[in-house]
Amino acid sequence: MVTAFCGMVIGCRGEVVESTRIAPADSAAANFVTGHWERPIAPQGLPPNGWAPITADLSPQACATCHPAQFRDWEATLHAHAYSPGLEGQLVAWFESSPASVAQCMVCHGPLSEQLRQVEAGGSYVRNAEYDADLERGGVVCAACHVRAWQRHGPPRRDGTTTAAPAGTPHAGAIRNPAFESSQFCGACHQFEEPAPNGKSLENTLREWEATDFATRGTTCQVCHMPDRRHLWRGIHDPEMTRSGVTPQWRVEGDPRSGEFEVRLALTNTGTGHHFPTYVTPAVDLEIAFVGTNGDTLTTRRRTLQREVYFDGSQWIEREDDRIPAGETRALEWTGAAPSGAARVVGRVIVRPDAFYAAMFTGLVPRTPTDSPARPILEGALARAKESPYVLFDWEHELDAES
Repeated sequence: MVTAFCGMVIGCRGEVVESTRIAPADSAAANFVTGHWERPIAPQGLPPNGWAPITADLSPQACATCHPAQFRDWEATLHAHAYSPGLEGQLVAWFESSPASVAQCMVCHGPLSEQLRQVEAGGSYVRNAEYDADLERGGVVCAACHVRAWQRHGPPRRDGTTTAAPAGTPHAGAIRNPAFESSQFCGACHQFEEPAPNGKSLENTLREWEATDFATRGTTCQVCHMPDRRHLWRGIHDPEMTRSGVTPQWRVEGDPRSGEFEVRLALTNTGTGHHFPTYVTPAVDLEIAFVGTNGDTLTTRRRTLQREVYFDGSQWIEREDDRIPAGETRALEWTGAAPSGAARVVGRVIVRPDAFYAAMFTGLVPRTPTDSPARPILEGALARAKESPYVLFDWEHELDAES
């Protein structure tokens, strides 16, 4: 049974942007997306006669020749690093033992047929003659979204037109479809159907969005994550992006020596357009800590906003879900006298974008033989996961008799 956990976490921007994009019930968009994202994406085949080599090249570097701005944005994103050390370290053992599991992961992490080392044929997996190792490591490359049978596809022009490109345009221009600006397009990877512990898919972002007024007014994923059509996809790993989607409140009231002393730290999901955080890999900690005159922490109270799941050997189980749905608030409170010797009280909101991975790799690395080629890859993945937390908001309040 495959117990690996993969996926990409992407947060949302807080500002409300009116849009006329495709509504969630648009069947034309849904039908296009279903066909466009049939995976693995079919091999491109032979390029048209007369095409220049660079035009018949699926690498992002080839696309950068004419689209440098988009390439610069893309190469700094999680899409460009979707074939991550954490994924690769798990796949090492499966390339021979479970190629079907590899293919299942690559559906989102490297969806082109040319990115697969093995392909299914007659009920078994065989070597893929079209395999490109550099392309595999590129993760979600430009062609994953934009190229089918060498034909380029994309959104309408900025003026809304979809007419064909003039003759002689490189790679014959692009077929333009409004579905590229729909949330359903992103949902191809960011909405799982199975498994669904407690009736919610492990990655449930599209369904969460559909339940908000963002969906009602047509504020799609692209409005927040691709502002001005930039290929940024900033999310919960980005502090600025994360701050823009939530509103904190910090309150300290009363005499710290009395039972009526109160500290409250609250966080409201004012603009992410889905649960905060979405997916099951990140965690967000609300913390209230009392600090002594020597700087030592005397006591800490913590509330973790997370959808906590685990694999019991046969299925995924949801242990708890304390995330913040759109428009709702979660709070952490201290009521009663401050601890003896406390000089100040500190509030923090700490984001751990890779909390699930940090825990998973902490357990997986020691179980991986030291002579396995997967061991150093997984150690790198663990180090990266441990380095990802950051403080989103913090406050300090000095305590005295008049506080």
